Amino acid sequence: MAEATALWELLRQTAGPSVADALKSAVETGSDRSLNRVNPLAFAAERGLNEEAVIGALVHAARLGLFDMSWNMLCPGCGGVLESAAALKALNRDHYFCAFCVQDNEPTLDQLVEVTFTVNPRIRRIGAHDPSTLTRTRIHRGAEPCESAGMARTVSLLLSAQHCADLQGVIEDRGRPVKHVQRAQIILLSAERLPVLEIAKRVGVSRPMVWRWQQRFAEEGIEGLLRDKTRPPGIPPVPQAKVHAVVERTLREPPGAVTHWTGRAMAKAMGLSLRTIQRIWAAHKLQPHRIRTFKRSNDPDFAAKLDDVVGLYMNPPATRPWSPSTRKARSRRSTGPSRVFR
Repeated sequence: MAEATALWELLRQTAGPSVADALKSAVETGSDRSLNRVNPLAFAAERGLNEEAVIGALVHAARLGLFDMSWNMLCPGCGGVLESAAALKALNRDHYFCAFCVQDNEPTLDQLVEVTFTVNPRIRRIGAHDPSTLTRTRIHRGAEPCESAGMARTVSLLLSAQHCADLQGVIEDRGRPVKHVQRAQIILLSAERLPVLEIAKRVGVSRPMVWRWQQRFAEEGIEGLLRDKTRPPGIPPVPQAKVHAVVERTLREPPGAVTHWTGRAMAKAMGLSLRTIQRIWAAHKLQPHRIRTFKRSNDPDFAAKLDDVVGLYMNPPATRPWSPSTRKARSRRSTGPSRVFR
């Protein structure tokens, strides 16, 4: 007790009397929930204090051992803490799984990571210091208000016999996509008055997905389950007139001293991307870099030599012309050692 009094007095000197007294009063008279994951901005707004002064005071209190500072990775569905660490660099996993929502989440620093302060157990021991003694529901309710806090835990849908038959047909149809089967299962389980969490576990989806398709069925019926909402196209397709212009320009001579069109030159000239030009050329089987031309020799006797070569092919001699090279090759083959087979 004497050690805690000395620490509070030191905090008054470093952070200021008003903020230090407010923190001390909260620790002495506040509830366990109010001392777990204290948000500096919310604490400052509640007590009418300066935000920067409260942040600085809590950081000093963490250094003195009055509070424990933690970096928490939150679930976007239920707002629960998926992982807590003393340093931000310790939150380095690619995915975090929430057992309460039955959902895998990707970490986002701006939206899902928070910095909070919890009273040190040497100053005051609260229920959060012994999480093994708390139930999952109490842990979830101890979290900050989130988007799912106001949503119903159990939704009951009234289905007619025809609706049940149609949904069962969707489930038994092997040609249906998996997403259609899951949506039909959600509606049939909702008609059995099962909790949303139990439906999410049985179907293998998250609770927000259960709520989404329950609402869609209530608004649009079975037809709403079998089609997704339309989304605006990302990049509009290239107009056909633009494609024809690219093809026509590719077949013409390029400007300047270049020998052929390149993809980047055509993209710059037409105001399109390189990949778009490449797709247009591939669709029309255009290869501007492959040029087939006939090179004429600079030899002044080229015409006469060409006539002689072409003449031999067009009117070959009746007998094979003799040459010393062929005679020598034949004599070499005939002078080899002979073999006698018995």
